[in-house]
Amino acid sequence: MKKLIYLFTILTTVNNLAYYKNISLGLGTFTEEVSKIEEEVGGATNTFEFNPYAVLKFDFDFYFDHDFVLELGLSTPRSSRDTEVTRLNYWSNFLLRYNFTNFRPVYGFGFFFTRLSMDGSSQFLNNGGQEKEFKTPSGSSTAVNNVLTVGTDIIFDRDIYSNIQVMSLNVEDSDERAFNYYLSLNFNL
Repeated sequence: MKKLIYLFTILTTVNNLAYYKNISLGLGTFTEEVSKIEEEVGGATNTFEFNPYAVLKFDFDFYFDHDFVLELGLSTPRSSRDTEVTRLNYWSNFLLRYNFTNFRPVYGFGFFFTRLSMDGSSQFLNNGGQEKEFKTPSGSSTAVNNVLTVGTDIIFDRDIYSNIQVMSLNVEDSDERAFNYYLSLNFNL
């Protein structure tokens, strides 16, 4: 009997995923690790940054007035705060969205990837009042974080909506916990 229930569950899930309800494309900006990154020597931290990104969302019917949303996001490559480092972010979120009228709360979990690329050139940095030469590594490295996501869609039109999200990184570690926030304008395809 258990095998029959598992088989039914798998077939129902596969059937739901095969028939998507909607696909949308969004463009927006995000701020990474709000108030964790020092921007000035005096101690001012980041509050708003312009980091453009694109997001593709696949909506599927789910249960109890919810939709299952698969969200795939990609930021534009950009120089890091260290100009010798190129930074690229991408993520995948697995969200549930409740269908109200003009507001649709979303929540779920996902994975946030940060890829840093360096060219192996030398840098001259202040080291105890003197400049010293440091070599940067050559190549790229990718870090991954488990994330929890909460947000809302605000519907303007049948085919246009905005999305506001907060993504919590390192939820289990109170010292390393950080928050990213996202704002996008999305178009149903």
